[in-house]
Amino acid sequence: VHKYREHVCECVGEKGGDGGESEGRKIVLVGCSMGSRVAVHMFGGEGGEGEEKEEKGEREKDEGKGKRGKKKTAKQSAVSATPPPASDECASLQCVRGMVALGYPLLQTGTKTLRSGPLLALSPDTPPILFISGSRDSLCPLETLQETRGGMRAKTQFMEVPGGDHSFTNLTAEHRAAVKERLTQFVNCVCA
Repeated sequence: VHKYREHVCECVGEKGGDGGESEGRKIVLVGCSMGSRVAVHMFGGEGGEGEEKEEKGEREKDEGKGKRGKKKTAKQSAVSATPPPASDECASLQCVRGMVALGYPLLQTGTKTLRSGPLLALSPDTPPILFISGSRDSLCPLETLQETRGGMRAKTQFMEVPGGDHSFTNLTAEHRAAVKERLTQFVNCVCA
């Protein structure tokens, strides 16, 4: 995972100029697991506390199920969020051209509660997000991720890593090369 971050930094450095604090600087946020969730919260204006409290209340109330006892959909689990302030405190976010979510934790560890609210709260002008998920990721079932992406207003892209788990520790050299190539394509596109 660290190698992917380093690779993105190299790509952004090539596209983004001198790497200084210039106005033309281009940044791609790369988050692994909870790191990708933090990046999403930065753009959604949501600190995460509200969703977890609401989820806990929902869990205690109905174990995460809807009125008829069925599992909630991504849209039903959405939590309203306040858009980020348009002040100088968010000026550094203006440099962000895209986000890469390696193993986004869509389900809460232990309880498997759906945590799609921050993703569904993103505005259409949020930088594009590339989700890279393993087909064996227990915290981000691909069907659930695709359903969530369908309800998002932000632009998203997706790459499935066959056989990959949540931490990508079991990837073959071929799969690692494919991920690196996809990262390069994404960075080149968003930083063009």
